[in-house]
Amino acid sequence: MSFVSAVARYNCIIIATDGRAKKNGQIVDEDAVKVQVLNPDLVIAYTGMKEVCEEVITINKEFINSTKNITAIGNTLYKKINDSRYSEDKASLIIAGKNTQGKY
Repeated sequence: MSFVSAVARYNCIIIATDGRAKKNGQIVDEDAVKVQVLNPDLVIAYTGMKEVCEEVITINKEFINSTKNITAIGNTLYKKINDSRYSEDKASLIIAGKNTQGKY
């Protein structure tokens, strides 16, 4: 089992994940880092197929860093992660950061 959990407050975000990473159904790492800090105002944590999540984030990094709209980032990544290319993979993301009004 893999998990990621987040608590957002008005002045901070706390994210916790396990360290388990699987590949082809086999556990390959118990100490995997499943959080990416993309800029000082944006963090993405993930669970499920680590490679899928990291690939989707990497492919969209330019878009992610060019917008401050967390909803737009979430919608874009949701569409990509649910693309038919990844339809067999299980992956989930939690996106946390400041919105356009500067609030977490």
